[in-house]
Amino acid sequence: MAPGKGPMARGNRQPGKVSLKVKAIASISLLILAVGGILSWYFLGQTKEVFTDELQKRALSLTRNLAHNSKYGVLTEDEVILRELIHGILQEEGVLYVLIADAAGKELAQGFKEIGAPAATKQAVARAREHASALAGQVTASSIHYHVVGTQEVYHTAAPVETAVTTPSRTEEQLGAAMLLLGKEPEPEPTAARGARRGSVQIIMSLGTMQATIRRTLVTGVGLTLAIILLGVLISFVFVGYILSPLRAMARAASQIAAGDLSQRVEVTTRDEIGLLAMTFNEMTSSLEQNEGALRRKVAETATLYEIGQEITAQVALKPALKLIVERAQGLLEAESCLLSLRQEDTGTFGIQAYSGTVPEALARVQVRPGEGLTGRVIATATPMMVNDYAKEYRDSPFLAAVQEAGIRSVVAVPLNARGAVIGVLAVTSRVPNKFNEEDRQLLSALADQAAIAIENAKLYEQVRQYAEELEAKVKARTQELQEANLRLEVASRHKSQFLANMSHELRTPLNAILGYTELILDSIYGAVPEKIRDVMVRVDKSGRHLLGLINDVLDLSKIEAGQLTVAPADYSLKDIIQTVVTAVEALAAEKKLALKVSIAPDLPRGRGDERRITQVLLNLVGNAIKFTEAGGVHIEVSLADGAFLVSVADTGPGIAPADQEKIFEEFHQVDSSSTRPKGGTGLGLAIAKRIIEIHGGRIWVESELGKGSTFRFTLPVRVEHQAGAA
Repeated sequence: MAPGKGPMARGNRQPGKVSLKVKAIASISLLILAVGGILSWYFLGQTKEVFTDELQKRALSLTRNLAHNSKYGVLTEDEVILRELIHGILQEEGVLYVLIADAAGKELAQGFKEIGAPAATKQAVARAREHASALAGQVTASSIHYHVVGTQEVYHTAAPVETAVTTPSRTEEQLGAAMLLLGKEPEPEPTAARGARRGSVQIIMSLGTMQATIRRTLVTGVGLTLAIILLGVLISFVFVGYILSPLRAMARAASQIAAGDLSQRVEVTTRDEIGLLAMTFNEMTSSLEQNEGALRRKVAETATLYEIGQEITAQVALKPALKLIVERAQGLLEAESCLLSLRQEDTGTFGIQAYSGTVPEALARVQVRPGEGLTGRVIATATPMMVNDYAKEYRDSPFLAAVQEAGIRSVVAVPLNARGAVIGVLAVTSRVPNKFNEEDRQLLSALADQAAIAIENAKLYEQVRQYAEELEAKVKARTQELQEANLRLEVASRHKSQFLANMSHELRTPLNAILGYTELILDSIYGAVPEKIRDVMVRVDKSGRHLLGLINDVLDLSKIEAGQLTVAPADYSLKDIIQTVVTAVEALAAEKKLALKVSIAPDLPRGRGDERRITQVLLNLVGNAIKFTEAGGVHIEVSLADGAFLVSVADTGPGIAPADQEKIFEEFHQVDSSSTRPKGGTGLGLAIAKRIIEIHGGRIWVESELGKGSTFRFTLPVRVEHQAGAA
């Protein structure tokens, strides 16, 4: 942000914002206006109240004086005297109409003053006369009432005219007149001394004069209020300007500071609170400038430390890492040399493992024990130390001669801590006394923390590398042993498969001869056979065929293990295969009285695959179903799904537990593997069937529940040109 472009810069005020000066002047003006208005309203009300009271007293005083002075004229009904009295009263300011009447209400004399337009005057006088005439005979005491006559607001006063048998003394008359002039009603005479009522006097007085006076007072009050407000605004303008001028200066300076210019200062012109605020602002700015300089140095040092730390920790080998540490420490503190000592595990002493700069050989060979010299004290206390002049501060050091030979004067040394112990010391030296300060010590301590981590990582890397080499040698030896063992196992397995194939072939040849001769005997080729011998020969034939099946299973297994079990693809009819299987096993099903049911979907296409092997699978599945089912039946179902044959063989046998449903497809596994099991077999049939289905590209599985029978299903692609996994 450029100087002068901050959000508080003058002339860059945001639209719609009102300045503090305008707010202050407006607030003071409103306050003065409110106070002036309230005072004007109060004084106007007081003035109106005073004028109204004075006017009422004056009207009553005039009426009572006229009543008193007109006693003789009323008594004698002398119109000339009464008119003279009325004329005198009409000369008073505000009097509109005067009426003098006798006790019966008869008009003795009247008079009015023409004010305003003649029509308005006549109308006002006419209404006043009507009202006064109606009241003339009813006046018994002094009274005053407010009325509006025409367009005039008036006071209507009335007083009785009384005469006595004895004329009051001159002193009493003067006293009564004086009390009336003072606005006080004379004390009434005792009943025995008062005279009889002879008539009444009524006066109608206009409020116009009083209202004009009140209006003049109002105008005067408003003028004074406006003058006070104007004076207050001028004073507030000057006062606010006095306060806001230094505040504006501070705002402009703050805007420049926010833009990055920390050299801004505010001129201090007063010694009051505003001046104190300006001085505080200048002090704050100076402190901020100093702190920013220190912060920039810290940031630069931190960045340098970070770069050095990244460079050091990137080293995985110990010696290069140590060399890099001393070089970077020497350059960071701009020193003549740097030495790094590490703990020797065999002796427990600390020896120099790396250094930079010019270091005498005697110093490079030094072995330090805890507590000896500066390095020994750092090791013993595990705290950083700084020396301004080594020769003066460490005169008893056993290494003083070597240090003086190197020309070392000032030193700062910090411990290298790892796993809660001191593993080494990093020391930076100079030939100049008082070379280093506290900031140098802190900087070197920060570098030492990263150096300790780098050294530990390098040591761990060396250990890991050594362990890896040893492990690699062991793995290589064990791998060679395993390869030799696998080779021996492979040879043994091949020999086993060859043995099984040879033995199966050797066993099957004489067994086929036995079965052939048995069949010839049973067919009476060699003559009639006695019944007992026939029964024996039938059992021999049955057992021989069973043995032949076992030998065939072993032979197939040996071919599978040797990778020699192959398929011979040819066109076949799955319906014919099912029929062949049913024909072969229906005698076994009938013997156990089991229902043998077949469901074949119509219009099945001809398949292509190894017909003999597929027949072998079905014979195995259906034969097992009949063998393990004691009641109920066996159901063979064939359908077409997703371009493959789906064949299922379901029985009503005992079922298979979930734990055994995957194991039954393994070699030599049977659900009942005890030596007393009622059903025989090698446990190879399902394993061979699974392999035959898989090399056709199909899948076989079982669905079963104990006590509810089992259903073996397998899928078979309609067209198999070569076995799965073969080219």
